Amino acid sequence: MTSMTNELFEYHDSKLITIELEHQHLTNTFEYYHQSLLKTQDVLALLERKCGNLTVEILEKFQVGYSNRSLGISLPRPRSVQGDIIRGVLQRYALLKPNGHETFRGALLFPEFDFNGSLINVFGYRTRTNLNKKQPRLFQALSGPVIFNLGRTLKPKAYILCATPLEVLALENNGISHPVYAPWFDVKIDSYLALLSINRFTKLYWYCSHQSYKKGFESILTRYFSKTKYKLTEWEGGKDA
Repeated sequence: MTSMTNELFEYHDSKLITIELEHQHLTNTFEYYHQSLLKTQDVLALLERKCGNLTVEILEKFQVGYSNRSLGISLPRPRSVQGDIIRGVLQRYALLKPNGHETFRGALLFPEFDFNGSLINVFGYRTRTNLNKKQPRLFQALSGPVIFNLGRTLKPKAYILCATPLEVLALENNGISHPVYAPWFDVKIDSYLALLSINRFTKLYWYCSHQSYKKGFESILTRYFSKTKYKLTEWEGGKDA
């Protein structure tokens, strides 16, 4: 194992695991993925094309990572006590599949935490250009209504609903507050509105940087929000929401 691996995945004698230790294993895993991203030049180049010149601070703030398929061989041996414990934690949060393969292999990772700092979901963006029909570009580890970047927003007056997590990074990088992302069409919109309404916002914008997807994204969002009291407006840049 590399020195980074030795530092991240330390050995413990006990088979029992505390909440604090579980949190530490998750933290170590996201740090491993983050360091993998910083070493993968073609994926960094993709981020630059999609998001502009992102700062290191933005990548650190959102704990953005990349799975280069090396995590499994970097963990302690599967049949060791520690290897079994760590894999159990990662499978519980769907970062590893039951067969031990990485859920996010070949994808960017965007973890989302609740207001107490506990992991609630991880969103993925596959970076390959030639995906098959069984491999959606955007996916998430766990099912259910979770909104990326919601836990980092404080009492916003408006939200910007983004088409992908990449646009959240780009807007935040340019000083635009309160962009959020979710797979808006996978769950009843009322569930997302309930989460957004934790903060008393008054307006909703939508934003899609990909021109060929723009009309479709607007059309579907408008249809989903048509039965709510909120009117969607395209965010056109140049001002904070």
